[in-house]
Amino acid sequence: MKCFSNKFQVEKLSQADPANDENALGCTVPCLAAFLSTFGASVLEPAVTDVMADFCVGRTQATLCITIYTLGLATGPLVFAPISETYGRRWVYMPAISSVLAFSAGAAAAQDFAIFLICRFCSGFFCSVGIAVGGGTVADIWPRGKQRATASLLFVLAPFLALTLGPTAGAYVLHIQHANWRWTQWMMVFLSLPVWLMFVFMRETLGERPPHDANDSWERIRLSPRSFYLPFRLLFTDYIILSLTVYTSFSYAAVFSYFSSLQYVLISDYGFDTRQASLGLLSLTIGYFCAIILCLVLEKTMTSSKEKSLGKVLEPEKRLYAGVIGGLLLCLAEMW
Repeated sequence: MKCFSNKFQVEKLSQADPANDENALGCTVPCLAAFLSTFGASVLEPAVTDVMADFCVGRTQATLCITIYTLGLATGPLVFAPISETYGRRWVYMPAISSVLAFSAGAAAAQDFAIFLICRFCSGFFCSVGIAVGGGTVADIWPRGKQRATASLLFVLAPFLALTLGPTAGAYVLHIQHANWRWTQWMMVFLSLPVWLMFVFMRETLGERPPHDANDSWERIRLSPRSFYLPFRLLFTDYIILSLTVYTSFSYAAVFSYFSSLQYVLISDYGFDTRQASLGLLSLTIGYFCAIILCLVLEKTMTSSKEKSLGKVLEPEKRLYAGVIGGLLLCLAEMW
């Protein structure tokens, strides 16, 4: 389908167009990138004590290696998301994942604590591309409706699974490598490499094709500043976006706090070692899959038979009911 305006011609790929990668690979790659984003934050959790011993720093300073990575993870989407809407998804993924490879290797080889923290921040910043751009990639590939809802659920599940599996993987790697925390960073390199190769063979999914004329680059430069400040304006002026942001932030904070508190209780009070304590975190995955099932059930029950016959999809606002249920259950779980 082609649309015309007084500015430029836009070519939008239809779902039947073979140039649009509506296939398993198109959904798997952004999910893996999102998985990688939060895996890098949690995989170092069991190695904090070893970082303290290696760099001769206190626990508070050693914990910065996780905190500063998370800070980079939070600031990256403010840059990558607007760029991907202007220049395309693939050309944001490629340099970002390449940078993750470089800075993860730098963190693994760092001999100075300051350099280690800088590499961790940059790794988190560039690794956030999976969360920042992955949702847009899923929306590009799948048509609005049940297919997109299911694909989006898998995309949301990936970073939460990584948060839970990261400490377990890190604990067992530390055991195998005799408390060498650097192997947790080499693990990030080994996981990033196949993801990078997948992006090499992945086509561009953004459906808009600006014209290739002399004014094209100037048009993009003019639009870029607005793309950067628009997320900030929406965050502080749109109460729906602000509410969802606070809700998501609190959910991530609850999961992160659960890592430290559960492992501390299991190790100090019950005599577990690091590997056994990390296995206790796997109980969170039960809740993740229950949430996925709840969303799928709500998706099916809230769409009437008449709307299905007319080909209509569930209104976005109706999906907020899942958040209401999840918020109540989260409060009950915290008190329990």
